[in-house]
Amino acid sequence: MFSSSGMYGFAASSESNEVFFHAQDFHRLVSGGPLPVLGEPVEVENVTEDSGRRPRAGLVRRLLTPEPLRGVVKSFDSRKGWGFVSYPDGQAFLHASEAMDGWLPVIGTEVEFYLGTKKGKPRACWVRPATATGIVSF
Repeated sequence: MFSSSGMYGFAASSESNEVFFHAQDFHRLVSGGPLPVLGEPVEVENVTEDSGRRPRAGLVRRLLTPEPLRGVVKSFDSRKGWGFVSYPDGQAFLHASEAMDGWLPVIGTEVEFYLGTKKGKPRACWVRPATATGIVSF
């Protein structure tokens, strides 16, 4: 989980322990790549324990560079704050919290996004309107 508005997140280990981290502790493999994509595998280092709080990671390292995708907003209910994006391999859930820069998704709009997962289901992350020149830098 990662909050783009709060710039913090939690990485879950195989033992179901969650480790807190700040955006500045996240290491991207490629300059300009997105911050954490929901469900991506990461390596956690320099974990410190603080009584009464969750453990905190001093370094969270991305293992693979996520590939940007293009799709089209298939549905979106602005009152509920969610919908779906269709892309060549299927469709992904789109939550308003994943729309960047205060943009509100509009049905039929071509978008750029990173494919994440939540509870085993595809989710569109870091969603922006598509540019004419290609994928934008984050």
